[in-house]
Order: sequence, then C-alpha cells, then structure tokens
Amino acid sequence: MHWWCDQWQLAPPQDDLNPAFNQEFLTAVCREGKGVTSLFGMRLMQPDLQSMSDRIGSVYPNEPDDLSRFQRAFGKLGFISLFRSGKVAQAVSFV
Repeated sequence: MHWWCDQWQLAPPQDDLNPAFNQEFLTAVCREGKGVTSLFGMRLMQPDLQSMSDRIGSVYPNEPDDLSRFQRAFGKLGFISLFRSGKVAQAVSFV
C-alpha cells in the first residue's frame, strides 16, 4: 500500500478501512487504470482480491455483494482469466 501511496501522492492510511482514504485510493486507481482513454483496465491477482474487496466495501457498504461493489466502483465489468499450461510460461509474459 505504501508504494501505491508514494506513486499516487496519497498520505498512507492510518486505518485500511477508512472510507475517505479508500475513496481517494479508488479515484487514483481509476485515474491510473484509464490513462488517457475512456476505458479502465486493472490486473487484480488473487492475493490482493480480499484487500481490494474490503477497501471497496468500506466505500460502498450498502451494496449487497462483492460483484455489486466492484461494479459500483469501476462500472461495467469484464473478466479475463489467464492460465498457461506450464508454470514457467504462466509466470513469464512475452510482448
């Protein structure tokens, strides 16, 4: 979290579930994920899913489930799951 705060010039949170900080954080995520386009993209890996879900939940506590909260935070969602048969190939991407 501190790395992202440094990158986006946010004061590190005293409490990870502080709604005001998490709203600022989500705004920065959306800004970074869009760049100069109108499309948003984000790579969210399994180890970080719960933390992001908790942050979004602190901003949108009245949404009934994670999917609804993610849609509220990021708009229309599309999911891509990447899997390669070889573990080394899965860890390395060639452009």
